[in-house]
Order: sequence, then C-alpha cells, then structure tokens
Amino acid sequence: MKTLYFDTQPLLTAIAPTQRKLPVLDPTIFYFLINDNRS
Repeated sequence: MKTLYFDTQPLLTAIAPTQRKLPVLDPTIFYFLINDNRS
C-alpha cells in the first residue's frame, strides 16, 4: 500500500497547487479511492 501511495504522490503534488480547493483531490481521499479501486 505504501508503494501505491508514494507512486501517486508526484501526481498529487502536481495537481495540488491548482486543484487544492477540491476535497476530492485531498491526498488522503485520493489514496483511499485508488486503494479501494485496486482492491
């Protein structure tokens, strides 16, 4: 799970400055969405 999280981190960092106001793109929520999708 940690690997998946770190693999998405660059993407989250890239979109954070512009999409920062959208709760859906919060790193934690983003992680759970991907984790649930992979499961």
